[in-house]
Amino acid sequence: MSLDELARASGVSKNYIQGFETERKLNPSMKIVEQLSAALGVPVSTFTGELGMPAGSLAEALRELSERCRMMETTSVPLRGTVGEVREHTAEYVEVPMARVKEGSRDVYALEVTEPLGDEGIDAGDYVVIAPENTVTEGGGLYLIKVGEEQTLRRAWRVGSHVHIRPGVNGTTVFQDEAVKVVGRVVLGGRWRQF
Repeated sequence: MSLDELARASGVSKNYIQGFETERKLNPSMKIVEQLSAALGVPVSTFTGELGMPAGSLAEALRELSERCRMMETTSVPLRGTVGEVREHTAEYVEVPMARVKEGSRDVYALEVTEPLGDEGIDAGDYVVIAPENTVTEGGGLYLIKVGEEQTLRRAWRVGSHVHIRPGVNGTTVFQDEAVKVVGRVVLGGRWRQF
């Protein structure tokens, strides 16, 4: 919500609201707080610190609400099948949180997970957003990899010319670099709306 929209919705002037954001006005009347909380759809306690919530300045509360709203903005990412079977073309998309997908990552795509990855907190039916990448880093991460004919999601990291993959046989499996084809790195996992 922009300052203009908040001013219209609350009946509080834009300049007055800017005063909160810049911390020039730190002691609003209860009427102003009620108008802002109604316009933002949050309880008055968000601003006043009642009900065991920590009290902070209105500027802090507005910044927090602004960040939460930014986190709810979404972007459309093409859905290209499931983890094991990737389709090249589809008209389906998944709405994902924009703030979690790096800016400039225009080549990202989503896959539906068919088997849960309990250690990663990803359940069957969730989606993962993949950023095309062809190598595993030393720091590692969750990757879409292909070993032989199997394409799967696995936690992987590099040590020299070897790629360590978990889970594997008896914990971790180690492969020569050329035995593992990295398709992409998982940049986001969760459940979002498909259309």
